[in-house]
Amino acid sequence: MRELFSAPGLEVTCERRMCPYSWESLDSLIEHTESALGPTVMAKAALEPQGRWPAARADLKALYERSNTATDGSFDCAAEYLLTVVELPAE
Repeated sequence: MRELFSAPGLEVTCERRMCPYSWESLDSLIEHTESALGPTVMAKAALEPQGRWPAARADLKALYERSNTATDGSFDCAAEYLLTVVELPAE
């Protein structure tokens, strides 16, 4: 990010943060992402006609299962993101 915003006078600060994410169940989370999360919607649209969506969906479920910290049938994880603030020079 600092390289991207490397113009003179710009001040860039970056901070890693965590965002808690919960869902009632892993299956309901996957059903939601299939219909509402753009990249997953597009992947399903491209793979389903080829008969390849079930395998991709299983991979997605396995990925979510590895990050799930809940033990009661729900889904909980903490997603990391990078907060980047670019300050412009005063005019």
